[in-house]
Amino acid sequence: MPNRLKNVASLHVVSPHMYINPSESTYYEKLLRINSHNPRALYQLGLKAEKAGYNTIAKKYYEKSASVGSYQPALGALILLKQKERKVERIQQQKRQEAFWLLDEQDKAREGRRTRSVIQSLIVMLFIYLITIVFVMGILLK
Repeated sequence: MPNRLKNVASLHVVSPHMYINPSESTYYEKLLRINSHNPRALYQLGLKAEKAGYNTIAKKYYEKSASVGSYQPALGALILLKQKERKVERIQQQKRQEAFWLLDEQDKAREGRRTRSVIQSLIVMLFIYLITIVFVMGILLK
């Protein structure tokens, strides 16, 4: 019997005949179904979405939570999320710049190889031309 009382004591009273267990994983979703403007529930769902990697959804929850009641934790989380997005954007920009630099270096290396191969081809042609001239001169001088 004490276990039943303990379980009842942990329930969140929503209305005289409705209770929600805060330990349930869907607790905040249920709170939002009852009151779609509950800033704490919106904030908690934003945290859940952010932890799962859904930053766009988290941002929407934080913004709604902040606009509903100027919920301070949501405002702080929104600021941190925007900083995180800026940091990710800077990292992506650096990676794009590095990729362009690498492509440019590869192009320069290819161009250098082409130049070398053209010069090498000319040297071989001149050498063959020289051998041909020597051979022809050798035949003519006999």
